[in-house]
Amino acid sequence: MNRHLGSLGHPREPDLAPGRFYFPQLDGLRGLACLGVFFFHFAASSRSPISPSVAAVAAAGSFGVDLFFILSSFLITSLLLREQASAGRIHVLAFWIRRGLRIWPLYFLVVGIFVVLHRPPGWYVLGLLTFTSNWALAYHSYTSIATHLWSIAVEEQFYFCWPLILAACGRRWLPAVSGAMIGSSVVVRAWLLETRATQDTVWMHTFDRLEPLALGVLIAWLWPRVSGMWRVPAWTGLASVGAAWALVALVIRYWAAAETLLISPPIWTYTLVDGILAIVVCTALVAAPVGLLGHPILVYLGRISFGLYVFHFPVIHGVLNVVDTMSWPIRLSASFGLTLLLAAYSYRFLEQPFLRLKHRFTYVRSAPVP
Repeated sequence: MNRHLGSLGHPREPDLAPGRFYFPQLDGLRGLACLGVFFFHFAASSRSPISPSVAAVAAAGSFGVDLFFILSSFLITSLLLREQASAGRIHVLAFWIRRGLRIWPLYFLVVGIFVVLHRPPGWYVLGLLTFTSNWALAYHSYTSIATHLWSIAVEEQFYFCWPLILAACGRRWLPAVSGAMIGSSVVVRAWLLETRATQDTVWMHTFDRLEPLALGVLIAWLWPRVSGMWRVPAWTGLASVGAAWALVALVIRYWAAAETLLISPPIWTYTLVDGILAIVVCTALVAAPVGLLGHPILVYLGRISFGLYVFHFPVIHGVLNVVDTMSWPIRLSASFGLTLLLAAYSYRFLEQPFLRLKHRFTYVRSAPVP
């Protein structure tokens, strides 16, 4: 434990020792986030009127994307820090290969099918192929069943830049980097609102989405310092999710009454919501893994969450066109059932064969591929 690290020049901390780094409850939290996004898009696509209160709860589900960002940033940063501690450096190319094996097979298959069937504009195809579709949609008006892939573009941009930044700055500068990311996000949002940018521009702009990523980085920096200091009852993790979603729904309900939240949100709104979600992640980390968030069903949903996210938007719109006259519970059940089926088959027969290749480029083990 007293050995020095080549690139860091600091003693290795016991909590950064190499080994398997996996929290089942975070998979459960990812599964809940996916359900929130699913319900948001289902409600937004519904042609039947929805009460303001239900609409607020559904709109709160849209921030499941922010929760995805926090979780991804925390896990990626934690794994890279442990790799840096054990190997003396971050293997950037190996990290990019691991991310490619996780995301590219399903992503490019769906993008290819979409391009062939829908023949979108060339500028949008280029955005999809280069993971810059969020920038394309931020400054061009275009709606399709692939619109939701903008968040994957933001994550891929983060995956490309972050290991380089982390390798350059090291662990000790992470709080400053996180603060700079949050500050720049607030400044960019203020500028976008001042210039009366469109809703899509505000929502999809990469530099307006840095707060959840920065909070995930900050949690990864703090976690080794405080882990093991306390424990909370296992049910607290799930209770915190419910309380957070209720609080977020109240914020949305208040501002939605004036029709200002999603069109021109107050500068502090996203920061407040992301802070609430960061507290949820921290609570889940200190909750027992065998608790409610670690239930096998939620954990499984978290493991196949990438497929759930990729498929849910086109499935919702497809089911809406086929069974539009049926009641919303039937449409909801049909949409989720078909999405779950596609995601499960994709995970089993498309994603897992590529995921099994990741061990060749892995220095710190995370969740195993069954």
